[in-house]
Amino acid sequence: MSYQPHNREVAHGNESGHAFVTVLIVIIVGALGFIAGRMVPSESLPGPLRELGPVTGQSGPTSVASAGNPSHPVSPDNPLVARVNGEAITKADIEEALENMPENFQQFPEDVLKQIALDQMISERVIDAKIGSASLENDPEVQSSLAKARKQIVRSTFLEREVKKEISDERIQEAYDKYKADFPKVEEVKASHILVSGEDEARAKELVKKLDSGEDFAQLAKDYSLDGSSSSGGELGYFAKDEVVPEFAKAAFETEVGSYTKTPVKSGFGYHIIKVEDKRERPPADFETAKPYLEQELSRNLYNEIISRWREEAKVENFDESGNPVAVGQPQHAQGLEPDAGAHEDVEPATGDESSEPRVEDSSAQEEAQKPASEEPTEASPE
Repeated sequence: MSYQPHNREVAHGNESGHAFVTVLIVIIVGALGFIAGRMVPSESLPGPLRELGPVTGQSGPTSVASAGNPSHPVSPDNPLVARVNGEAITKADIEEALENMPENFQQFPEDVLKQIALDQMISERVIDAKIGSASLENDPEVQSSLAKARKQIVRSTFLEREVKKEISDERIQEAYDKYKADFPKVEEVKASHILVSGEDEARAKELVKKLDSGEDFAQLAKDYSLDGSSSSGGELGYFAKDEVVPEFAKAAFETEVGSYTKTPVKSGFGYHIIKVEDKRERPPADFETAKPYLEQELSRNLYNEIISRWREEAKVENFDESGNPVAVGQPQHAQGLEPDAGAHEDVEPATGDESSEPRVEDSSAQEEAQKPASEEPTEASPE
């Protein structure tokens, strides 16, 4: 439970239970997605239209080829983690699997990711054992799938390298300058708070009196606050108005720097005593922090530029379903049928703005809200 809508933890109440269930569901869904990606048939491997880089972490064509002994033998520095039918899975094997997980998985706890990786590797070893007696290496269907996967991997790798050739320090700096120029003005407050039960207004008022008498705010937060921030003296760091519940935002932004709310603030989570430590306009992320996201954004834009350029250079001929030539720009649809509404409208190629990149802030919801060059990242937001 928390007075804030984004990853603000409180160690009690039904809300925290709901939050835990929600996070658990996200982890399970993400895990299923990762596992599905590793187990996807090779003919369904993502092509260059979906991936800028080479296809990695796919077990389709590669797991059969790599079946057998693990690539990292057991040693004092690389202990055994599991054994399947006599075949070892080591710590290094797990670490390698973690490196191949999608970037958005990094927000999950490491122990959860390790368990996902281990469970998947065990499943792969079990499947590999069954494959061993099937003699599918020369099966026509397998060979066809391997050929398709190889072509897609080569295509993706080639395109990734062509994109990298056109990413220069100058272009990254230009993107960063634009990011800073377009960065929105957002007022922030840095505050700490003490949270007590909504049924204990007397306790909240008593704590205000203790503050009035000179007692230390941080120590009172550690001793009495029910919020997860109590261990750090109630520190919340910087936040904007729309990142906390309205009652809390109003009080925090109206309180002067160096002061605290003389009257406890009531919200759906209980009574808050808020101490304001600073106010500022949110700064943009520094260059080194923003650079990885800017490079990703440039990669997407360059991908579209390169593909468009190559299509213009190529001789492309279109034909309708009957095999008759179709003039450039003429819609292709079944004869006698009206095209769908909007069929004549120009469709802009994807620019990459449609996909949310991790924001530099810790909050996963805020990560989706801003990114460099489109929905900009900001400097690390406090918990």
